[in-house]
Amino acid sequence: MIKERRILSYETMEQLTRRWWFYLLLVLVAVITPPFASKGLGPINELGNFVWDTVQALLIKKIASLPFMPILHLAVLILIFSIVRNGNRFRRGISIIIGLHFIAMAYFQTIAVSEKYGLSIISVGLILFLAVAFVWFWEASVGKTDFTFHKLPLRNYWVLPLALFAFWDPDILWDFDPLFLITSTSPIAICMMTTIYLAIMNLLFPRINFPVFRVMSFVGILLAAFTLLGAFFMDAREGSYWLFLHIPMLIISLYSFRRGLRFIESDPA
Repeated sequence: MIKERRILSYETMEQLTRRWWFYLLLVLVAVITPPFASKGLGPINELGNFVWDTVQALLIKKIASLPFMPILHLAVLILIFSIVRNGNRFRRGISIIIGLHFIAMAYFQTIAVSEKYGLSIISVGLILFLAVAFVWFWEASVGKTDFTFHKLPLRNYWVLPLALFAFWDPDILWDFDPLFLITSTSPIAICMMTTIYLAIMNLLFPRINFPVFRVMSFVGILLAAFTLLGAFFMDAREGSYWLFLHIPMLIISLYSFRRGLRFIESDPA
């Protein structure tokens, strides 16, 4: 009975995530949900100030977390090693950890406390990130992804440099210090970790949970679009570097979303 429910659950999500209106609905829910400010947001024309103040508060929180980055980098490496070494043995636990990771990243990147607005929540990002967390928790229940790695044609490994770059995340302007491999903020950066998790799923393809693959890559596309759009409001030097940092996420997200939609599973069980 439980197995039948899991099969039905997967078949439903498999069909749902193939519909264009599913993604439109996800975007609409995220966009129409108003941002939250415990001290009040005020008129709509104050939204720009709210976002700016919240982003500044998020940067302060990010800077405060820097001493913990070597530990968090090590934690990410341990997780990846566990997936590669014997991921199937702990696949439900791994899916739960990834879901919790997205919740933690949502906290670091959408929730802050600013002097003017108090507790501030950028709801658009929060909803999208929690959607990814939800599908990973659901994957822990259905256990669809096979975390056993197999030898692939050499051309399939093109995603690894993108994942390594995301893990490195040299986010100080035009500074490519190798030390960023243990000190950057990639473990709490959804842009970077989405790239890494998509790279892993591409190496496991097609023995993966396709709804998870599609939702995560679609959110990656939206993230890339917003971040790359932001580059055009910076000066040329900063904007070009911002593009450089986030183009890998756009590439792998577009590739993954298209790949996930094109593939037809013969047996959803």
